[in-house]
Amino acid sequence: ETVSTQSTWEHQTQQAKNTTTPRWTEEFVFNVGNTQTEILDVSVKDKDLFGADSVGAARVPLRELRYGENRRTVQLDKNGGTIECTLIAEGSGWGGATTTPTNTRPPPQQQSQAPMTAPSSAPFPNTPAAIFTDRDTLNHHFSLYRQAYESIVGFFEREDRLLSEEKMQFEEWKLSEQQLINQQSAELMRKQQELKQYEADLMQFKRSIESSEREIHEQSGVLATQQGAFEEQRARDVGQMETQKRALEDHQRQLSEQNRLLDERRAAQRELSLKQQREQAELQREAQQQAQQQLQQQQQQQLLQQQQQQLFQVGTGMMV
Repeated sequence: ETVSTQSTWEHQTQQAKNTTTPRWTEEFVFNVGNTQTEILDVSVKDKDLFGADSVGAARVPLRELRYGENRRTVQLDKNGGTIECTLIAEGSGWGGATTTPTNTRPPPQQQSQAPMTAPSSAPFPNTPAAIFTDRDTLNHHFSLYRQAYESIVGFFEREDRLLSEEKMQFEEWKLSEQQLINQQSAELMRKQQELKQYEADLMQFKRSIESSEREIHEQSGVLATQQGAFEEQRARDVGQMETQKRALEDHQRQLSEQNRLLDERRAAQRELSLKQQREQAELQREAQQQAQQQLQQQQQQQLLQQQQQQLFQVGTGMMV
């Protein structure tokens, strides 16, 4: 909350954390020059990690205040919120004003005392004569004392109410704490019984473990004997495996040699087959050539026969 006047006087309250109904118990003093024109500005902000957002603001013209204590409920211009405060106007011509937010318990009003320097007046020794001779001053001090008395009485009444409420809350807390203690005692007794049962189960489990250890020790001897026999059998199996491995390696070498010979034989067969194919192709070409030559010879013979026939026909005609 920030409060300021047009006379460039500005004060700021402490931050009320983690609450939507903040309360302040702080006092500020302003030196006001003209109570008829000065305005008290009240601004409420919500502060977070990224800055301070305005919750609302209000303006209180000081000319509306009366001399002495003024309790006000100020309407904020945002969200319909309000703020309660007490404004105390003191001094001639209202030369100053004190602002005390009253959302929480305010402390007793502190009254300033004027220095008593006036001469004494009978029949009241040690009493300033100015108090009895100046009626306005007397009324003024009487009003201040009455306001201080009313403020102190109100403060103690509020204190009594708060004390009663706190006492009731304490009694309720005490009752709830006693119930909680009774519940915790019952829970503790139950856990103690569970602990005793757990200890009995633990002893039984320990005896079973000891019996199991004896059985394990007996079985260890049997396992040692079996392990010796296993090692001997393993050594024999390893020897047999080595012999089989060597025989397998020899067999693999033989197979490799046979595969090499088989590959050479296959290569030779392929070469022979290619040679035979080439020879057959050559024979086929020769046979085709011979067939062509025979066909040509036949054609020549047929042509010769035709020529002979023609000559014979010509000779026969000439003879006729």
